[in-house]
This record gives sequence, C-alpha cells and structure tokens, in this order.
Amino acid sequence: MKLVTFTHAGRSRVGELVDDTVYTLAWPDTMRQMLRRGLSASRMYERFPLEAVTLEAPLNPGKIVAIGLNYADHAGETGAKPPSAPLIFAKFPSAVIGPDKAITWRESITRKVDWEAELAVVIGKRAKDVPEEKALDYVMGYTNANDVSARDLQKEIDSQWTRGKSLDTFCPIGPYILTHDEMPDPHALTVRSTVNGKVMQDGNTKDLLFNIPA
Repeated sequence: MKLVTFTHAGRSRVGELVDDTVYTLAWPDTMRQMLRRGLSASRMYERFPLEAVTLEAPLNPGKIVAIGLNYADHAGETGAKPPSAPLIFAKFPSAVIGPDKAITWRESITRKVDWEAELAVVIGKRAKDVPEEKALDYVMGYTNANDVSARDLQKEIDSQWTRGKSLDTFCPIGPYILTHDEMPDPHALTVRSTVNGKVMQDGNTKDLLFNIPA
C-alpha cells in the first residue's frame, strides 16, 4: 500500500494512493492514529483524483532519529573517516514538511544549505532492546526524506549537528509511505536527488555501512 496524508476542501485526511486516485480511509484521521490502531482497522470510504488533493507529509513523527555518514562515499566527500559505530543525531519534528513545500531559511542564520536524499524508515510499533534479526518486524514502511542541513551551523561554528539539521522546513518527507509488505528488502534501492534537473546524488542502499536492522 502507498499511504498518504492529504488535504481536500480544507480537511486533512488519510488515504491510499492507487495509480492516480486517492482512496480515503473512513478513520482514523491521522497516520499516527493508524499506526496505533493498525491498518486492518481502516476501510475505504471515498475517492478523489490525485490532482484534486494536496499531498502533505505522510506522517508527523514524534521522534526523528537519523544516522550520519552511513555511506562510505559520503563520508569520503566530507573528509571524515567512516564511523566504526552508527553516528546518531536527531532532527526536530517541527522541521517536517510535505513533499512539495518550499524549503526556507534566513541568510542571517545560514548561508550554506545542503541537501541529502535519504530512505526514511517508519517504525510501526513501540520497540526497545529488539534483536537485530527481529528489527524489520517493527517496520511499518518506508518513505523518502530530504535531510537538509545548514553546513555552517553543523560544522563551522560549534559542530552542533542537531541545530544545523533541524531548522524549520529542513525535513521534507513523502509523498507516501510504502508499506513494508511491498518492500521486503530495503537494501537494494536507488537513492537519488536532483536540483533543477541536475543529478546531485546517486547512491544505493546496498552501500549502507550500517544496514537498517543494525
């Protein structure tokens, strides 16, 4: 399933995207409610053509945990040594925006804004001390994310990664969540970003230094 959050006639809804049609779900009203209640608790209700709705961020997460320098090529670009353990940082939930929203910033705050296309993993249920071999059982699905960074705040001033990566609008996600049952192996996906039609990043999740269960 391709699950979306969208607005129509001023109302935010949750639905399933099938080709160019969005089928709304009678309930729940938010993706987080759906995660708590389960996909089986929902049923199809109405449908709209895709062009009649506005796709929003599919999920407003309570927590965003990110892994830095998780591709050897990217670590090499920055001049950093590939980490021996996952380099964990956070992005504030207030940074999240939808897939077609504008990324904005003030030049008085940063003058070095950078982008990084990433695979985002949506955790579907509470988890703690989960063994690696069972980790994917807790994954609800996957979506696209842009890990936007203010490189001067992140590195040049006082090396605060969270501040440099958590400005408002610095975490576009979407347009949909692809459920885990349709992506049994997330370690063979192309990750590409373009700016004004020019390819700026072209990688593959098979090259992750630390895979998703890790």
